[in-house]
Amino acid sequence: MSSEKKASKNNVQSQKHFIRRLFCFTALSIISILTVVLIGLYTDVSKVWTTASIALLGVFMSALLVVFLEIKISKLISGYEARINDLENLSSVDKLTGLANRLRLDEIFNYEIGKAQRHGNSFSILLLDLDRFKNINDNFGNDVGDKVLQETAKLLKNNLRKTDTIGRWSGEEFLIIAPEIGHQNAMLLADKIRKIIAGNYYESVGTVTCSIGISSFHDEDSKESMTDRADRALDMAKDAGRNRVVYGSSRPDQQRRNECQA
Repeated sequence: MSSEKKASKNNVQSQKHFIRRLFCFTALSIISILTVVLIGLYTDVSKVWTTASIALLGVFMSALLVVFLEIKISKLISGYEARINDLENLSSVDKLTGLANRLRLDEIFNYEIGKAQRHGNSFSILLLDLDRFKNINDNFGNDVGDKVLQETAKLLKNNLRKTDTIGRWSGEEFLIIAPEIGHQNAMLLADKIRKIIAGNYYESVGTVTCSIGISSFHDEDSKESMTDRADRALDMAKDAGRNRVVYGSSRPDQQRRNECQA
């Protein structure tokens, strides 16, 4: 979550607590003031009792009003918080698939790079592209193509770790950010995903395959350098016949060897 969003939430909570404290303070102040005034003005017990009864009734009615206003204001604040949450979702979630969108992926990507640089650990990204997706749209229509994307998103969510982040990178491309795994485990994860998608039956379409390019974090890496390696590896996977996984090594001779296919 960005610092601006956190600040908005904290501000709402602060306003809510302030209003409640204000109401309590006001109610106590009224009671205290009336008590002092009554003691100071009257020595006649009967007059004090009559005036106190009227004053207490007034305080009771004021307290009811305070409670009513607090409930109303709390509802308004809750509605405001709900709208903030809706705006956060709109700004971080892809509308079609329900996955993280490009903006949210960028935030998590930068966070993982910073963590890797601080602690010396690694993480990997998997850039997945559905093979011949344009043919699906051309032959079956965009609505069917959208359903394929939605079903793929569901498959990915159901078969990744809770610590992994999956999002829609662009069009029919998905990006998986996998913390704490290096080259070998990333290859295993990618090939597992490739097999799951290839083994799934898509309604109206049948079998769909995917190609995946991988890159793992190295010292001095940036988001751009990692995505560039993954993108080049994805292109190689497609050029080699699709439905395969290629690891994006910085050395071209290694890149050909680090490959999984059907």
